[in-house]
Amino acid sequence: PGNLGGDARTFAAWIKAPDEGNFGDSTAQKWRYITAWGTNVPWDGGRWMIALNYGWVFVASNAFAKVETRVADGTWHHIAVTLPQNGVITDVKIYIDGILSTSTVFGGNLTTQVNTHDPNYDGIYNDVYVGGYAEAATTDFFLGDIDDVRIYSDVQTGAQIREFSGVPEPATVALLGLGGLALLRRKKNKK
Repeated sequence: PGNLGGDARTFAAWIKAPDEGNFGDSTAQKWRYITAWGTNVPWDGGRWMIALNYGWVFVASNAFAKVETRVADGTWHHIAVTLPQNGVITDVKIYIDGILSTSTVFGGNLTTQVNTHDPNYDGIYNDVYVGGYAEAATTDFFLGDIDDVRIYSDVQTGAQIREFSGVPEPATVALLGLGGLALLRRKKNKK
């Protein structure tokens, strides 16, 4: 069911989202959920959510954290979000392409511990969703691609995140695979 209560956590994934416009554009998509679990009834940090908000990585629980680096640009980006054991929203770290980004925290209660509820806390089953979340699974789904999703039960270090974000994005891996096949075929034909 994902990391519950005040458990430490790291969520990481490769994402590719189209550029849908900027804040204030009438055609811009405000929310594109990457992952969410837990429940938000009552508003007490019971949900853990990572989304794109007008193209920026946005984390929500009992308050919000976001970065000013837009990743909705039609190219692959690696994102990782960490939260230490019994952390509050100000403890959240957001990495874009292996680099720790400066985040802004706001709204809600900045000093309340994140306390992700068991999926059955209020009778609403909100297990881990990738590409959406339970209450808006048909309206606020992720537009684009998500690959190599990882959920850890600890805080991955910056070095660890750089290491697994340094792996080529999925499109490059596919191209390298095709190139390797062509090379093998070429060698075989020379014999």
